[in-house]
Parts: sequence; C-alpha cells; structure tokens
Amino acid sequence: MPSGPADGNGGKPRRYGWVVRLAILAAGIVILVVGLTKSDATHRLLFAILGLALMLIALVSDMVAGTAARVKGSWKRCPECAERIHADARVCRYCGHRFSAQSG
Repeated sequence: MPSGPADGNGGKPRRYGWVVRLAILAAGIVILVVGLTKSDATHRLLFAILGLALMLIALVSDMVAGTAARVKGSWKRCPECAERIHADARVCRYCGHRFSAQSG
C-alpha cells in the first residue's frame, strides 16, 4: 500500500492504541466473569481483583490517550482542501498546498 499525502495519513504509521485498550478491557471482563464462576472464594476474589484492575488500566489509559490527543497541538484549516491539519504544518498532508511563512 503506497503511503503519502493521498492516503490521508501523510505517510505516518497508523496508531492502533485503541485496539490495545479494548483488548485489555475485554481481558478484564473475561477474567472477572471467569472469576465469578469459581467455587473457591479465594480464587473468586483474586480473579475479581485482577479483572477489575485490568478494566481500570484500560479506562485510565483511554482517558490519558484522549487528553494527550486534545493537548497535542492546535489545528488550522487548509485553504485549498479545507482539511484540518496541525497549526505548525508547512505543507498540507492531504492536497500538498504549501503555506507561506506568514500565513498561519
């Protein structure tokens, strides 16, 4: 698959962090459910704690990722294609429009 401005990602690697967070959340739910089916009270408690801990990790990492994405930088619109790009970009990653030094 070619990478470049035409692919909508600017040739940058795609980020799949949400898949990892979803997998951790799913693992936490499965462990919690499996733990609830155990007959031994000690195992039930350990599985419940582990499952809840994994779900908490997924929740916190999702909150941190969302905050980092919002704080990461300011945006501007390309005058040619109207796509949203980083404010410090000199070239639009979608259409290739070059910004002058004074245009922001």
